[in-house]
Amino acid sequence: MKPSTQSLLVISSFPARGQVHGRATVGVAPYAKNMLLGIQSYARQHKQRLTVTVLAEHLKGQPKISQDHGMEVRRVWQLNNPISLIALAYHALIDTSPTVLLQFEFAMFGKAYMLPLTLLLMILLKLARKRVILAMHQVPQTIHEIAIHINIPPLSWQSDVATLGLHGYYRALMAFTDRIIVFDEIFRQRLLPYGNHKKIGVIPHGVEPSERVSRTTARKTLGLTNEFVVLCFGYLAWYKGTDWIMEYIAALKKNAFPRPVKLIIAGGPNPQRIDLPYYRRYVETLDAIANRSHGTVTITGYIPEKDMGNYFAAADITLLPYRTLMSASGPMAIAARFGTPIVLSEALERILDAPDAQQVMKIAGIAKKDMVIPFDPKKYTSMLMKYMTQPELLTRMATFSQQIAKLRAFTSIAKNWWNEIVTR
Repeated sequence: MKPSTQSLLVISSFPARGQVHGRATVGVAPYAKNMLLGIQSYARQHKQRLTVTVLAEHLKGQPKISQDHGMEVRRVWQLNNPISLIALAYHALIDTSPTVLLQFEFAMFGKAYMLPLTLLLMILLKLARKRVILAMHQVPQTIHEIAIHINIPPLSWQSDVATLGLHGYYRALMAFTDRIIVFDEIFRQRLLPYGNHKKIGVIPHGVEPSERVSRTTARKTLGLTNEFVVLCFGYLAWYKGTDWIMEYIAALKKNAFPRPVKLIIAGGPNPQRIDLPYYRRYVETLDAIANRSHGTVTITGYIPEKDMGNYFAAADITLLPYRTLMSASGPMAIAARFGTPIVLSEALERILDAPDAQQVMKIAGIAKKDMVIPFDPKKYTSMLMKYMTQPELLTRMATFSQQIAKLRAFTSIAKNWWNEIVTR
């Protein structure tokens, strides 16, 4: 029997050909590619055919039209360019695919003035009787919690107005889409007040295929010896608590622990924000902290995809000291891929309430208290001492990462995506 053919149009940031994680793109891009590769694999296994067209941003050195793992990638829009969204709308409307999957992050198309145009694009797709599915990568509850991140005074009239605008935007998204997918039940709960709850589905954030890198080789490559390595991975951002953890580690006394502590900030400035003066000042502040830490804190800058494994293999823990929970964590998924123990801030604690996380914690023999640290220097010191003196705990935490990677592998969640795109 000849396989049946389905077609899908995807609007997303997308990495350069042959890449998954790239310097010029942010978290939406690798997620989109990994998700689509997983869906294609699922389709082949079930004797289905899926033709995928991706409408992506222009990237320097990339052709306007290319093939990537059987997907046609058309680079038709530009960051912060309202006119280019006309081209995007044109290509989306003439495409014959009945379903459009829009990977959505608030800054994917650029600055805030692009957001109303994104809604207009959705309206046009609906008028053309397309089925619009939104994959929401960010769902902040209010603007107050991320105000400093976007240079608005917290708990001010400006953040009050911005929060009203955010909630109005959620209502519009619910109205102009057929289905919204979020990556955790927490985010589904946040969207419930703004529209039909039946429109909202939950699919866990995917994890790339597991990979094991020699810890000994990785530490030698990075010039590490006996240090207890704390790794924070990803672009520099206030909401991620980057400045807080840097200040804490830089202020530690030399002999505070049995082993010297080394904080590696494996990432650099966000390419979509570096032109913002207030963000540049934030990055300069981080550089100043690293410079006065006498080598205790290192900011690596962008980590090429081929080198990522060395950093996660060399790390004793991957730390996510986020100030607020507004999205599923890409760095957490990458840490799980490499089997690195994961430590969360109190703000992220609720993601451990997910059924699969609860299941895996039982298998690994750990509890929330083993993985969560409040924003308190004394608690941080106590937990770091605990990790250093209880290596068996880190082993169990590594088991958690390995097991969650299996359950959330992109190939494992592909069935969920297939059902959303094709079956519903």
